[in-house]
Amino acid sequence: MKRALHLFALMLCQQMSSAQDSGVQLAQQLINHVQSSELSSWKHLADFLSAAFDENSSGSDSSATEDQYSSARRKALQWLSTDEYAITLSNDANNNNNESDKKQLQLLQRYALATIYYSTSQNGKWNTCDPDTSTPCESDNHRFLSSSNHLSWEGINGKNGLVIWLDLNTRNLSNHCPSSHDSHTQTTVHYDALPPEMALLSPSLELLWLHSNPLLCGRIPSYIGEFSNLQTISVYSTKMSGSIPNSLYNIEKLTSIRLYRCNFSGLISDDMKKLTNLKWLWIHENEFTGVLPDLGELTLLEGITLHGNGFAKLESNSSGLCPLLKGSLKYLWVDCEDGSLVKEGDEWAVVEGKTSCECCTRCFPRDGTVDNSAVAVDS
Repeated sequence: MKRALHLFALMLCQQMSSAQDSGVQLAQQLINHVQSSELSSWKHLADFLSAAFDENSSGSDSSATEDQYSSARRKALQWLSTDEYAITLSNDANNNNNESDKKQLQLLQRYALATIYYSTSQNGKWNTCDPDTSTPCESDNHRFLSSSNHLSWEGINGKNGLVIWLDLNTRNLSNHCPSSHDSHTQTTVHYDALPPEMALLSPSLELLWLHSNPLLCGRIPSYIGEFSNLQTISVYSTKMSGSIPNSLYNIEKLTSIRLYRCNFSGLISDDMKKLTNLKWLWIHENEFTGVLPDLGELTLLEGITLHGNGFAKLESNSSGLCPLLKGSLKYLWVDCEDGSLVKEGDEWAVVEGKTSCECCTRCFPRDGTVDNSAVAVDS
């Protein structure tokens, strides 16, 4: 681990274009904080760096060990080493007072945000508050990578100096999502939608909104479970895919999960019932399959949308959701039962004597050619 962190410092110093002494100080702050962390994803980040530099030091081609975020990482480190605000944070952290640890984390979070920007602008600039001043923004101080405090950047909100909101919805985010095929399991291997540096926001982040970015692809990172303060995650209307990582079910403070209209697949784990503070679970129009687990313990649920997937029929005596309709649950949207609807012109109607759904507040026809939002049938 220490070797990997030493290489982290080496990378930063190699990438800076000026301010040698400041670059060394920045690297030392990064080292000090990550070295004391127990978060597995931070160690994972250091492993990436170690592997890349092992290749570089031997004079061989590093392309085999570089992950898809290496270029973004180098750009972020280069920017950080000459950024006046970051240098000020580094100097403040060197004062060895009660604020030193917080200043170090602020520096790490500024670096993480820069890496996120460079990794999600693969197809050009963002459409709002990009560093390119040709894009609209309320103020240049609100632009990403401006010299102002990063908590003033558009879409960022903070508390006690740390990032608590990351709202990048509808920004034209675009990333590089390589995928490979596992010949042993005959499945597609998905890669993370965001770089490992994202985990540097985990001690404080409460809101993560990436929705309405149709070019954003990849999976939800497995380290999402380290975001113990996260309350809402929203990635709907993106190209994100893969299964829901089991670690997500460990985030006890989650109240809202919005993953609809993406390419997610797989089963919904029985561990979903551990999210006892959950109010909204919107996962419609994906590729989920199997039987929905018993979610009767989620007594705070107000809305759950399941239609447009491959779930088995929602039985009134198995999912635990039907009794919740007598309590807080106001919206339970599912697929209409086969054979329960008939097309009358451009409209759907329930066949006389049939039930459109056994347990729901609204059902949707299994017809991908129809705008489901317009033809839902109330039961």
